[in-house]
Amino acid sequence: MIPFVSDRTALIIGATRGLGYALAETAIEKHHIRAIGLGRTADSDILLRRGALMVKFDLTNPATWDAALKAVVASPPDFVVWNAGILDRGPFAEQADETLDTMIDTHLRGPLKFLKRVHRLQKQRAPLSERPGKPYHLITIASTSWYRMRDGEAVYCMLEAAKETFMRQFARELVRDLPGSKATTVNPGGMKTDFLAAWGQDVSKMMDPFAVAEIIWREALEQQSPFAEINIPRDDDGTPRLEPGIKTPESPF
Repeated sequence: MIPFVSDRTALIIGATRGLGYALAETAIEKHHIRAIGLGRTADSDILLRRGALMVKFDLTNPATWDAALKAVVASPPDFVVWNAGILDRGPFAEQADETLDTMIDTHLRGPLKFLKRVHRLQKQRAPLSERPGKPYHLITIASTSWYRMRDGEAVYCMLEAAKETFMRQFARELVRDLPGSKATTVNPGGMKTDFLAAWGQDVSKMMDPFAVAEIIWREALEQQSPFAEINIPRDDDGTPRLEPGIKTPESPF
């Protein structure tokens, strides 16, 4: 196999399944961006054949992060994609403590600790310019659920809202630390992935993750401002619809 050659690299958390996989394949195939894919299995033959570097990685276990951080040192990323999630539905009062811990660790605690390490490494890099550090574009995948009302998903929606808030606040720090950096928050709706199918939900009229991935990359690559937020809800037939800007949360009553 001829090694994939690109002058841009994307570090993608959760690249072996669902939207994360679609983001990795789209980056490689359509935008000539080399992908470093992180995931619990890291065994995607398709991505490997296309030149991706796949690294076994568990957000809830920092002991598994060394290989991923070494990859960042070896190939400082131009894009860092925070794409990680787990869903548990049910009344808040009935959810097990262990379930809440796993959701918080996967959505928030683990990614924040890992991204902090990546950011520190990027600050230590020196590009060709006189400026210290390596600017990067942080793309965080949250959900339309952060501003929508969802029965039985109070914790999940809270965690998605936390990502949106973090990104708006961290964007200023990111650009200050590494001028030229950008931040994008993406809030997609339901997609045809096992994320929802595992709950027995009909995903036939939900969005194609590859169509969503192409919208995300297109918007990110064309972004001129330091910060942007985009929402990608779906039409009744499952067609993704782009809606830029920060949403107002729905009222509970």
